[in-house]
Amino acid sequence: MNEQNSFSNFPDNIRYSAKHRDLTYSRMRGYYALRPEPGTKASGHALIVLDDGTEVYKGDPSEAGVMGNAILAPIYRLQPSGALAVPTGLVFVRFKDQVPVESHREEIEQDGFEIAQTLDYAPNAAWLRPLSGDIGQALNSIAQLEQLPDVESVEPQMLTARSWRQ
Repeated sequence: MNEQNSFSNFPDNIRYSAKHRDLTYSRMRGYYALRPEPGTKASGHALIVLDDGTEVYKGDPSEAGVMGNAILAPIYRLQPSGALAVPTGLVFVRFKDQVPVESHREEIEQDGFEIAQTLDYAPNAAWLRPLSGDIGQALNSIAQLEQLPDVESVEPQMLTARSWRQ
């Protein structure tokens, strides 16, 4: 399996959010992310290790020699800033004020998601997880979620390297 097939279900471009239409994530060819599980390793040296342990590699994931259970994902670059980002599969959704997420549970599930985490301080917002567990499916379904009644914002969770202010 080559990289083209490994990530064929992932979109080439993802909008940062509905409010920031000028910012997009573009998929980078020749790079991949590995979120290791216990006993997992890849051959080669990680270019970047993110705070959650996700490792970024250069190359083709099918040639990486990944041993054990691991989650593989493509790498995206935020345009125009150039920051590298790794999709987690979680999607943040926020409805209009006074519209609780729970009131849209059925539609969310019909769109292939479950409510992963609600926010006590914002009952109109939640993190969603794809029912299939497929990160690519989650990214491809963002437009569907944006069409739900009363939605104000939908954005994918993207991990980036920590940057320190100077």
